[in-house]
Amino acid sequence: MQLHFTEQHKSLIQKLCVYFVTSMLLVVIGYTHALIQYNVIIFGAMLWSVLVAAWLLAGQKAKTPFKIPVLLWLAAYTLSVIYSIDPRRSAGQMLIMSTSLFVFYLVYDLVQRGWRKELFTGGLIFSASLVTLWGVIDAASWYNQWLTVNPGQWIPTFIYRPANSNVWAPFMYLNVILCLSTVLDSTKNKRRFLFLIPVFISTFTLYLTSSRGGYLGLALGLLVLGLWFVFQKKTQVLFIWKKIYSNKILMIFLIIIAIGFSSLVGALVYKQSMHGSHGNIFTSRQTLWSTAINTFLAHPSFGQGPFTYGTAFMADYSIPPENVWAHAHSIPLNTLAETGLIGIGALLFLAFSYIKQFVSTHKYNALPLTSIEIAAFSFLAAFMMHSIFESLHMEPAVLWSLAILLALAVKPSVEFSGHKHRPWWILIPVLSAWLGVWGITPYFRGVQAANSNQWQLARTFFLEACKRDPYSALAHQQLALTDAILADDQYPEYLPEAIEHLKKTIEYEPSWALNHANLAALYYKNGQLNEEALNAAMKAVELAPSVAVYHYLEGMIAEEIGNTDLALQAYQQSIVSDTAYQNESYWESSPIKAQAFFNWRSSLEPQGELTLDQIRDKYISNPEQLYLINTYVKALIQNNQIGNAQEILENAQFAYTYRPSENIETQWLKAELTALQGDFDTAIDLGQDALNNFKQTGIFGPGTFGLLYYAPRIFRMPAMAVEIEPQINMPISIFLKERENRLTQWRKFSNNQ
Repeated sequence: MQLHFTEQHKSLIQKLCVYFVTSMLLVVIGYTHALIQYNVIIFGAMLWSVLVAAWLLAGQKAKTPFKIPVLLWLAAYTLSVIYSIDPRRSAGQMLIMSTSLFVFYLVYDLVQRGWRKELFTGGLIFSASLVTLWGVIDAASWYNQWLTVNPGQWIPTFIYRPANSNVWAPFMYLNVILCLSTVLDSTKNKRRFLFLIPVFISTFTLYLTSSRGGYLGLALGLLVLGLWFVFQKKTQVLFIWKKIYSNKILMIFLIIIAIGFSSLVGALVYKQSMHGSHGNIFTSRQTLWSTAINTFLAHPSFGQGPFTYGTAFMADYSIPPENVWAHAHSIPLNTLAETGLIGIGALLFLAFSYIKQFVSTHKYNALPLTSIEIAAFSFLAAFMMHSIFESLHMEPAVLWSLAILLALAVKPSVEFSGHKHRPWWILIPVLSAWLGVWGITPYFRGVQAANSNQWQLARTFFLEACKRDPYSALAHQQLALTDAILADDQYPEYLPEAIEHLKKTIEYEPSWALNHANLAALYYKNGQLNEEALNAAMKAVELAPSVAVYHYLEGMIAEEIGNTDLALQAYQQSIVSDTAYQNESYWESSPIKAQAFFNWRSSLEPQGELTLDQIRDKYISNPEQLYLINTYVKALIQNNQIGNAQEILENAQFAYTYRPSENIETQWLKAELTALQGDFDTAIDLGQDALNNFKQTGIFGPGTFGLLYYAPRIFRMPAMAVEIEPQINMPISIFLKERENRLTQWRKFSNNQ
């Protein structure tokens, strides 16, 4: 039985396929946080496999454009992978980048087969609208919380900014540009109105992102779109201009309106740009960009290797207090740092070849620009502007959106072949993807087992992961952590193995200070108190000089091997670096420790405490910083201004902080206020919860256990929640004992009620 489809049925099937695939790529798969989830990886590999199989079965009808530029870019990228400091990571990034070529050529071939371009722009609008809708829901939820806390206060005094703002922003201005180009090109008022709705919603949600690069990108994209519209309607525009110019009063009125509107927009943008997560607009990228420049200067020809910027950044800055950054927040600088002159040259040649063919085709055939083509170039302009301040290519979904639009904009410069051929090259990335899935499967199972405290099972999986991928720094690191935990429990024979695996980790990825500190602690636990142990501790201090526990570890080893001067210096530095070490009980176990504490205390200069007015002035200068809110509330409580403290603390949930410890501090202050109001039962619950969270210590401080940056950002991989080996004793703040005593008092008061 043979099926017969009408053109309408074919169009519907094509639309369903395009909308489904596009939304899966741009909404589900194409993000860093998604690519570290095993189920998403499997689903993505299956989706790519289906697309590859379908294309191979159908065959490629259109001749492949840009062969030489693409091959040169692939050759340059391959050389950067070969000369990379970590070819594994670089090869993974190359696989992701190659998917953009697949998307471009697939869409290009489908269009040449007769699939309407509007199908793909519709798919992009649909997907971008889903992202926008999620942004609207998130903003509405935040606003609802605001009104719940502040009933009747319709205009918030705090600035809302979504967590994924820099990732969402490109989809917002993509939606604006695509929908607005449709509005400008349409002759039907109903259609114009329908597409104006997402234009306004997406513009508003972009505004809420507080993405300054996104603002600049949208501005440039709209400028390109506006110039095209003026050129298209130049007769009507000139006519309107002459009418306005001839009426001086109308002209002055419109100028005043334009100035007023521009001032209003500027003021709103400036206000939103003052969110606490932003640094100075001119210097906030300085640390990131300086690392990229230095990395390029050290590897000018082929770069350090794709997706290895994070290693350079960790080597340059102390983490913590700095965060882990996997890219330079700038595509030009990131490309120079990771692929060198050969990479940036090949990329520029590819871009030049595309633009040259586009211009020559239109010039030769005297073809006018279509709305889809100008939308593609408007988005390209916005993308390029935004990419000066963000490494947008690190989020595949953004890159795939650009690839789809560029495929729609280019016209074939050669006639189609009369027969179809098979694009066998597309098997390379999909087979590489499945090979990668095979390699990482035991690793993912090991992480799952470790997070379930099934340590022997986790060890089995990590051993298999190391066999399948013997050069994986992360697999060896996770196996070392597992062995260290087992050795601390009841399997001391695993301790030497933990040391060996951690040494391999450092050999493959030497810039994460915690790996060196963990190694030093294992040496100490194993009784290997020698220069090798001291060098590991000193390397941790060199990489992260602001981390107190590394100094303390260095002091312990230096003391054991008899280097008294270094031990004193390291101990004193640990006290200076973290108030948790300013507890005298830590320093009574040896004369050297006691001397270090005495030296530190003797060096202190008397400092007067800030007055309530001074604290209030600091708070008023930046009332959206949670640290300043907590400081001010504590001062108000001490001065018995309970009402004011309660009022300010109610809005603390809307303040900005990047330190989980500040949120814990806010919760403790709520407990204190509740106790002062006589509700001891609630105060006990709040206070106990705060102390429990405070004890969940990670390398980024109290409350950060399980808050992982290293594995997800540097390797796009998950990791077990434990990242500090049990052989490292993290300090407990002196305030913790005081607050436990406070809880005891509250329990007594509660029992007496």
